Amino acid sequence: MPQKDLVLAIRDLQVDPPCEVNRDVLAAVEGSFTKTIELASMKVGTRAYQLTYLNEIGALIRKKVTERLQGKRHSQNVNWRALLDQRLPPPVQDPEEERARQEKAAALKELAESRFAVLIGPAGTGKTTLLSVLCSQKDIAAGGVLLLAPTGKTSWSSLTR
Repeated sequence: MPQKDLVLAIRDLQVDPPCEVNRDVLAAVEGSFTKTIELASMKVGTRAYQLTYLNEIGALIRKKVTERLQGKRHSQNVNWRALLDQRLPPPVQDPEEERARQEKAAALKELAESRFAVLIGPAGTGKTTLLSVLCSQKDIAAGGVLLLAPTGKTSWSSLTR
């Protein structure tokens, strides 16, 4: 959080007795932040503060993603289209549906072969369905798959239905 925003947030708290905080007060107590809060700098160079554990988690995520990106791609010999057709209702003779299934099969191939992948799309486009097809493959499930849903709306139970 930028220092100026932290000062304003503290000023807005209902504290009795009142706690008058400004940049000078924060600078004076920065030494007592050890192991809880770290000094940081915003891109524009302004002073900021970050919770230590969030900084450590960010560093770990950056390290793991970098390692995965540098790794060799996985080799999968799977007919993703056939698996997708088994999971979805029978295809209709519609060019848009056919194109959507081709794109979904290509997305499954990329997800399966990548060391790190991000699947995004609007609600109702089949993201959860694709991930359930992907995770139903024994070789993939055995290797361990970490699924993150920033919105918090996808759950493992919805993937294993």
